Amino acid sequence: MRKRKRNYFFTLFFLLLLTSILITTLIGCEKPETKETKIPVLLYHQFSNDSLAKTIVTPAKFERDMKFLKSRGYTAVSLKDLKDFLNKKKRLPPKPILITFDDGWESQYVVARPILRKYKMQAALFPFAGQIGESGYLTWTQLREMLDSHYFELGSKSFALGQKSPGIWATGGVSFTFDDGWASVYTEAFPVLQKKGLKATVFPLVKVLKESMDNYMTLAQVNELNEAGWEIGSHGITHRDLNTLSPEEMKEELVESQKYLVAQGFSAENLALPEGAHNEQVLAEAKRYYTYIRGSEKGFNSFPLTFPLKSQFLTNTTTFEEVTSWVDEARRDKKWLLLQFHQVDTAQREYATSPELFSRIVDYVSSSGLPITLIEDVEGRFLILPQPRDGSLEGKKAYRLRLAKDFKKSREVFKNEAGIVPEYVAYPYGIWNNDVIASLKKTGFGGAFTGRAGVNRQEENPFLLKRILVEEKTDLKEALSN
Repeated sequence: MRKRKRNYFFTLFFLLLLTSILITTLIGCEKPETKETKIPVLLYHQFSNDSLAKTIVTPAKFERDMKFLKSRGYTAVSLKDLKDFLNKKKRLPPKPILITFDDGWESQYVVARPILRKYKMQAALFPFAGQIGESGYLTWTQLREMLDSHYFELGSKSFALGQKSPGIWATGGVSFTFDDGWASVYTEAFPVLQKKGLKATVFPLVKVLKESMDNYMTLAQVNELNEAGWEIGSHGITHRDLNTLSPEEMKEELVESQKYLVAQGFSAENLALPEGAHNEQVLAEAKRYYTYIRGSEKGFNSFPLTFPLKSQFLTNTTTFEEVTSWVDEARRDKKWLLLQFHQVDTAQREYATSPELFSRIVDYVSSSGLPITLIEDVEGRFLILPQPRDGSLEGKKAYRLRLAKDFKKSREVFKNEAGIVPEYVAYPYGIWNNDVIASLKKTGFGGAFTGRAGVNRQEENPFLLKRILVEEKTDLKEALSN
C-alpha cells in the first residue's frame, strides 16, 4: 500500500515536472519582441518672436516641445550617456532624447534656460568658441552660469570654421564654365586646367548623361571631373527653352534634372538656363531650387548679385584680344567675369573654341592675379572646407593642419574660460569629410554630429551622428514617430 502511494506521488511529480518543462519550452519558442533603443537628437538654434527664419523658433513653440516631451515620458540624456550607450557600457531609459543648441546664441540663455529648468530637462550647447561675447551671442559669464546650473553641458562647433573666407569682391575674379557636357571638355579643357591646378563649373544636360550620346561626356567622365574638385551644375534635361514650356514641363526640367544629378553625388546647387532663356515665372521657379542662376546676357557681375548672372560667351569668332579685354576690365573694375564655353575642339561649330586659343586664355587668366573661383565659392567658402590657394585648393596636409589647429584652439579656449574640455563637435553647417574627421580624432574629440536627419542606433559611427532640426513648423510628435 505504501509502495503504491509512493509510486502515485512519484508519477504525479514526474508529470508536473514534464508539464513545466513543456510550458517553458513553448514560451521560449515565442520570444517577446525587444524594442531596439534609439536616441533621437533634437537641434535648436535661436529663439525669438520677431523673426521666423528657418532656424528660429518662438519661445512658445519651445515650451510646447518641452511640455510634450515631459508628458510623453521622454528622459533627456547627456552626451556622456550617449557615449556610454554607443560604447555599450550603459543601458538607457525606455524613451531617451538628447536636446542640443547650436552656435551659442544669447537667446539660449534668455529663453531656453528657464524653460529647461521648469521642465527639469537638460541640453548640450555647441557654441563657436571664437564668437562668445560677440553681439547676439552668449557671453562667457552667461555660458559659465548655464554650465554651473547642471542643466547644460558643453560641446564645440569649432573656434571659427563656420565663417567664410572673404570671397572675390575686393579684387574681382574669373570663373570658367562649360555648357552641355561636350566630350572635348574632358579631353581638351580638363588637362589644360588641371596642369595649372585650376577648377571649373560644368553644366551637363541630363539627357546626354543618361543616354551616353556621341560627342558628349559619359557619366564616368563627369564623375572624374567632380572628384578632381570641379563643380557640377544643372542645365536641364533636354535643353528646351523654359519660356515655351507649361508650368509642369518647366518644373520637370528644373527639378528632375537636379534630382538626377544629386543622386549621382553631385551638388547641383546652381543652374545654367538653357539658351539663357527666362521670364519672371522661370526665374521665380528656378530660385526655389537653385542658389545661383546663370543666363547668357553679356556682361559682368557685381555684389550684391542679381539673377540671372551675366557672362561672356565664346564663339568660333571670338579672338584672344577680346578675352583679354574682358579679363582686364574685370580686374580694373573689380567685377566677376564668367567665361562661358561649350566645345573646345577644331570642329568649327558656332560655339567652339580651339584648344590652342583655350590654352592661351587659361595662361592669361592664371597670370592676371585675379582669383579663379567656382560659382559655388564666389561669395566666400566656409572655412571648414579646403580654401583657394593661388587658383587651386589647399593640399590635404595643409588643410588637415589648419583644421586641427582650429579644433585644438576651441578646446583650449573652452578649458581656459569655462573649465571644460568638450568631447563632441557639431560640424559647422553639417559639413564634414574624411579630413575633418581625421583632424577631430587627432585633437582628441570623441564624436561629432552631422546635418543628416534621423535617430541614432547603438552601432552608429560616433563621428556621423544624426540630428532632427526643429523649426517653428516642426510637429515634434510626427518627427519622433518616424
